[in-house]
Amino acid sequence: MRKRWLLGLVIAIIYFWESNQTIAYSSTDWGDQFITNVSLGDAQHNDRTSFGLYDKLVGKWEFKIPANVPVKAQDQLTFKVPRNLRLVSNAQFNLKDRHGQVIGRVDAQRGSGKITVRLARYVTQHDGGIYGNFKLGLLWDYDRVKPASTVAVSWPRLRTEKYKILPHRGPNSRETVYSWGWYDTKDPQLIHWRVRLNYAKQPLRQVTYTDLIGVNQQLVSDSIKVKKVKFDRSGRKFKVLASRSPKRITQYSQLRFAVALGDLNGANLIDFETRATNSMARCFKHQAQLTGVNLNEKNTGKTPVKRASGTGSRLGGIRGVSLRDDDARQPLPLRLDTVLAGDDHQLVIKFGLVTLGLVACVGWFVYRRPR
Repeated sequence: MRKRWLLGLVIAIIYFWESNQTIAYSSTDWGDQFITNVSLGDAQHNDRTSFGLYDKLVGKWEFKIPANVPVKAQDQLTFKVPRNLRLVSNAQFNLKDRHGQVIGRVDAQRGSGKITVRLARYVTQHDGGIYGNFKLGLLWDYDRVKPASTVAVSWPRLRTEKYKILPHRGPNSRETVYSWGWYDTKDPQLIHWRVRLNYAKQPLRQVTYTDLIGVNQQLVSDSIKVKKVKFDRSGRKFKVLASRSPKRITQYSQLRFAVALGDLNGANLIDFETRATNSMARCFKHQAQLTGVNLNEKNTGKTPVKRASGTGSRLGGIRGVSLRDDDARQPLPLRLDTVLAGDDHQLVIKFGLVTLGLVACVGWFVYRRPR
């Protein structure tokens, strides 16, 4: 009798587990239909209609879920960054109201340009409607956008906006050393660096390049590549003339390396990679130094600053409070209201079912033993 009762309990647990799982993970993708406004601004968050090609941009999205729309926890708003723009980096952060309650979480993927807002149980508790907005760092897609042109940007569910791209004069004709960095498309912890040397094509003697890697990152071994190049008139495109021998490279540590360049009469490029050791860092830097006979030039290379923030509130309620960049960069905690976007009762039920299942299985094996 006890064996039958335990067997029935196990079967019931499996049944309820499967049905509960279906309920917990069923969700609706609302696409971009709740987006009400999008604006493009500069690094100081000022809305503008004209930009330089290499300016650091900030996109602001606003959405409004009307009253009595049957949204629920785990539902998503999904859309993509317009094809002539790209995200600075991946971003994940909670969207909160002024009381710290999670409205949802934003997940932006640089590689695909896809932005997802996964709604929390908050939306079912405020059927009068929900308002939210968030900001993300953007860059122009240099393969699609050219200097001295007008760019048509098609925002989701909104009219196409036109932006003026200012003329770009190219690098300084007397430039000796300049550096910049960007985040890898597939691996957000991988940083690519490029150093441009002797763009001025001056005769430089006994030249040595030294690089000091900044904090929160480490040099990727064997990633250093040095080549002689020739730039076109715009200073954007170049032709590789020759690659430098790896024997000229000396890596002292994961934070410092040097390249013996000898005499230079033309431009060179040094490419290398570092890996972030602190995912919450907003920006990464390194110091590029060029020394030689009567030569000592330095330049600090930087990655674009990671920008991710948002606000939210119930419609007709008290206005939301801004989520600081520091909060936005925090890794998502293993909490019920964020892991399941606020639908914590489902997880509690699952834990209870697992516990009952373990007890039933132990009891089954105990009672089925021969006496």
